[in-house]
Amino acid sequence: MQSLTVPGNINYFNVELFLLFLYLSIHSGTCRFEIKKWNAVTMWAWDICADTCAIDRNNLNEPSIEYQANPTSNNQNGLSIAFGSCGHVYHMDCIQRWLKTRSVCPLCNKEWDYSKIEKIPGYDQQS
Repeated sequence: MQSLTVPGNINYFNVELFLLFLYLSIHSGTCRFEIKKWNAVTMWAWDICADTCAIDRNNLNEPSIEYQANPTSNNQNGLSIAFGSCGHVYHMDCIQRWLKTRSVCPLCNKEWDYSKIEKIPGYDQQS
C-alpha cells in the first residue's frame, strides 16, 4: 500500500474527486491508497444576512452613525444591534427611531418583532 501526500491547498472539487477515486478503488479490490492523516477545514459566519445597517448604511460591527456623531452616555443604543424575527439586523438606535413612525421592518415590511439584542463586540459602554 502506498502513502499519498498532497502538497499545497486542495479545493473541494479535488477532494471530492479523490474520495470518489478512493471509493471506487476500495470497492474494486485494487485499493492502492491509505489515508494516514486528514485535516478538515471549516468555514463560519455570523448568523446575519448582511454586515451593514440598512437604515444608516454603517457597518454593524461599528457603532451607529448617530452614536459616532454624539457618543454620550445617554446614547448607548448605538453600541447594540437588534435582530428582528424576520432575520434582518439594524443598529438598536436606528431601528428604535424607525419604529417611532412605522411598526414594520424597513426591508421586508413584516411586522417588527425583536428576536434578540446584542452589544457590538469590542466597544465598551460608557457610564
